Amino acid sequence: MLTKCRALLGLYFLLVDATAKVYRISATALQTSATLGSFPSLPSVLTQGETLSNMAITLPASGRVSFTVVATVNASHSFTFTPSMVDCSSVATQTFSLAVGGGGNTTGTYTIQFMVAGTNQTLFSSAVTVVPPPVAFAVTDPRWSGNVLAYDNFDNLPFGSIPNASTSIWQYVEHGFSSTACGKVGANGSALYFTHMGNRLAATNAFDLRGLDAQISFAYIYGYLPTDTYDAVGNNTLSCEKVDRGAEVNVEVSVDNNTTWQNLLFVPLPSTPVHTMQATSIALPPLARLASFRWIQHNQSSGRVGTIRGTRYQWQYRNLWDQWAIDNVQVTVRVRPPTIVTTTTLGLDSLTVLLTAAPATNSFVVTSVGDGSHPFPVCNFTAPPSGTNATVTLSTTGIVHAVACVTTSAQQSYGMRSPRFYIQALPPQLVVTRTNQSAYTVAVTMPRPNMVLWFTFGDGSRTPSCTFGSFVAVATTTTTLQVTSNGILRAVACGTGLVGSDVVTPPPFVVQPSPPTIALVNAVNVTTTTQFNVTATSLDVDSTVAVAVTTTATLVVPTCATANSGAATSTWTLQPSQRLAAVSCCGTTYCDDSVVTAFGPVVATTAMPTIATACSTTAMATAVVTLAPGTTTGVVKYAINSNAIDCTSATLTYTAPLTVANSGNAAVTAPLTVRAITCVDGLLPSDVLVATVPVSTCCANALTFPSASPSLPCASVLVFRDDFATCATTLTNQWTASTTQFGGVNVNGGVHVTNVQCATDVSTGTTVLSLGAHGDGYTGTTPLGVALASDGSATARNASTPLNAWAVPGIRSFPCNPNAATCAARRVGASVSTIATFNAGVASFRMKACPMFGAMSEMWMLDLAGVASAIAASSSSSSPYADLWRASLQHARTAPYVHYVHGSSVTDGMFHRYYVQWNRTEGRANIYRDGQLVQKLRALPTSPNAAALTFQVWFPNAWAGMPTFDTCATQIGDVQVVKLEAAANRWCDWDSQPPVACSGDATCQQWVASNCLFPTATAVCTNSVCGFSLDPQFASPLVQSKAAYFE
Repeated sequence: MLTKCRALLGLYFLLVDATAKVYRISATALQTSATLGSFPSLPSVLTQGETLSNMAITLPASGRVSFTVVATVNASHSFTFTPSMVDCSSVATQTFSLAVGGGGNTTGTYTIQFMVAGTNQTLFSSAVTVVPPPVAFAVTDPRWSGNVLAYDNFDNLPFGSIPNASTSIWQYVEHGFSSTACGKVGANGSALYFTHMGNRLAATNAFDLRGLDAQISFAYIYGYLPTDTYDAVGNNTLSCEKVDRGAEVNVEVSVDNNTTWQNLLFVPLPSTPVHTMQATSIALPPLARLASFRWIQHNQSSGRVGTIRGTRYQWQYRNLWDQWAIDNVQVTVRVRPPTIVTTTTLGLDSLTVLLTAAPATNSFVVTSVGDGSHPFPVCNFTAPPSGTNATVTLSTTGIVHAVACVTTSAQQSYGMRSPRFYIQALPPQLVVTRTNQSAYTVAVTMPRPNMVLWFTFGDGSRTPSCTFGSFVAVATTTTTLQVTSNGILRAVACGTGLVGSDVVTPPPFVVQPSPPTIALVNAVNVTTTTQFNVTATSLDVDSTVAVAVTTTATLVVPTCATANSGAATSTWTLQPSQRLAAVSCCGTTYCDDSVVTAFGPVVATTAMPTIATACSTTAMATAVVTLAPGTTTGVVKYAINSNAIDCTSATLTYTAPLTVANSGNAAVTAPLTVRAITCVDGLLPSDVLVATVPVSTCCANALTFPSASPSLPCASVLVFRDDFATCATTLTNQWTASTTQFGGVNVNGGVHVTNVQCATDVSTGTTVLSLGAHGDGYTGTTPLGVALASDGSATARNASTPLNAWAVPGIRSFPCNPNAATCAARRVGASVSTIATFNAGVASFRMKACPMFGAMSEMWMLDLAGVASAIAASSSSSSPYADLWRASLQHARTAPYVHYVHGSSVTDGMFHRYYVQWNRTEGRANIYRDGQLVQKLRALPTSPNAAALTFQVWFPNAWAGMPTFDTCATQIGDVQVVKLEAAANRWCDWDSQPPVACSGDATCQQWVASNCLFPTATAVCTNSVCGFSLDPQFASPLVQSKAAYFE
């Protein structure tokens, strides 16, 4: 808000209170003048001799203005300001005048500066060009010129001739004739010489001089001889006797057909006789009729002497005096400039100026309009206009240049420059439409295109002008203003070459901001949150929003004075049941406050809970159901296989994942139905989530099956099963027994199909597969061991050929007397492989290993050819001695190669249940014995191919010990293979995961239960981190009693 404008040290400042409000008005391409007041818009071209009057200066506060003129092109023009200083101290608006003088006939350019008096600060300036007046002279001015209307120099008349009225400008001549008696102009020709007695005169024809400036010029001479001269007969007709006073010649004019004459010029006698022609001219007054001119000598002193002879008077001699002559008689004319009839110099929107020609015959007027520097028009005598007078309609301030023209004599007057005609613009038309409570649209129609709308908007104390206020250039004729505050609009229309229009002031504007809008951010019918972001937004420019939140029954209404947020948008977070009220406030704008907008409480429905189901990783036909409220901070109410659920009754409240199964009967695998809703106080309950939870496909821990019936739960994961119930004395059709040799040449007799037998486990009464091994104490004769031929085929060994490739130095490699025993039947084992092949899975089997030193019981995930190849590839790098030492102490059976899955070191002569969890593609396996993880293998060779399972007992080269026994058997029972999914991805990989944080051993044991197919030997919490180990050293005594050291 402009509160005051002061002059301080010659500088003007706008003093704005930082907390004050402002007036708001906007428009496209709106600009604001830099001037601090109104100054006159001087014409860009001033004419020399022009005076501009009643020019106004308005300053909104006290101040004095002086004037300075700076010449760009100095033509010595003078500028007179009256008064010389304008003082706005007491009255804001003061007037002054400017008179332009001097300069001669040159053009100058200047800058007129309006200065803060006593300083060099310029408040406003105008560049002007001053042009000289038009070239025009009065007929009395020696510089005047015109067209020759009539002329006679008498040079073509013979001596003594009198001009003929029909062929000359002379109507009649008395007592004058062509002669050089008194002289002439120039060396040749004659003059019109006057002598004789009687009237001496010459009268011209009548000339039409109406509307013309005219001048008569001629040469004359009075007689200058002191005495008269006579010829031989006494005649002094051709004398040039000095003219006496009283005998002077008059030049006279007649405008009534020679009835009366008026004197124009009394041609004076020279003070001393002059012997040459004298030139003179007469500026004629305006003549309204036809005019004739005569040169006449009213008096003379001539006498005569004569006699009468008969009837005719005959001169004897004469006494003729006071002779005179004229020569070079010329009438010069110029049509007078046209006359402006219009008396006013100010027109509203336009002004028609009437110009009349001087009353010359066949005259017309031509005009041109401009700023005063434009050229004067030129007569076109070949195509004159039809009228005599001219009218000019000015639509902008300008000056008319005009000339009068006469067709018959091809005359053109001097140029006439009119006074400056001012055209005031029509006022703009303002049509006010209320857009809404907080805004108006002002449709502005300018009186013509390409004008500028100047206006002020505020408290009404300032008046706009064409140099003060804000302005919008309007290229067409219409524009719009947007008013968004209280205020008074005052407007004028300005344009190039126009005086600013009268000020237009529509009724004062009073606005009120629109009520704010209140809306939920991302509003939904169903909500996932109890934090409702509510945005209160003021819709109007320069308005803010004030908000109050209510938690009680009575709505709290905010006020702008106490709760103004200072922003156009305010976002609040509502809880269920809360309400909000908001008003729009005027920020820095003059306006009233809006009405109140209320909102709330939020009506929304909580989102349905989400459910996640997963098969249990620890129990078969069991699912784990995880519920989460659909709305934050909500609780979940649920029911299983029941419809009874709501937010108010004592329905089950979900707190932790649910383990669900059908009736505790593993054989029942029908799906379960879980119903759940989300509940939040203050919100509507969610729709009921109804989810079917299948358990038939949940096969975790489905590791062994009582039969191969496809109707059993999870029977789909069983891919191999043989309990050897149909085995009598030979293998079932799911196995292949092999006769071959591996492990080194002359080390052992290999394996033989004869050593594969079916047997009965007396402890359980079930059939098992028995893999026999014949040691160095074997006294039998069959089967004979085999050796491999060069083509890879197996051939029976020579019964007396010793096995002499034993690896332990100093020890008899093969203590067998071929004369007393069948040596080739010793060190012969057995091997079987499944016909089916597998890439991954969980294999389970019962095994009672041969307890004798020197024999090795193994299970491979390879067929026998693969086993032989793997053993051969590893034998060259083996170091058996440490293993032999350990084996002799602990009966360990540890192979020097890593391609096997398990080698039994349990020599208690009991059956043990083994599980092997393996994945050939990933090259890893876990071995479990009697329900405990005993070994993890993570660097096995990888292969995408499936392979058979191979069980065997055989005689390694020394590292399993000396086989001094007679016979021994490894028995296999209840072999089953299930898909790897039954392990539920429980690999017990604690060493490849981040440390497991714990607060006690229970946390670690729970981790094992969730991540391991079977328990580990050790799971303890130490320093808040779980420690896991396969070594039973730190396990409980019960675990230690069941564990063998298998490293």
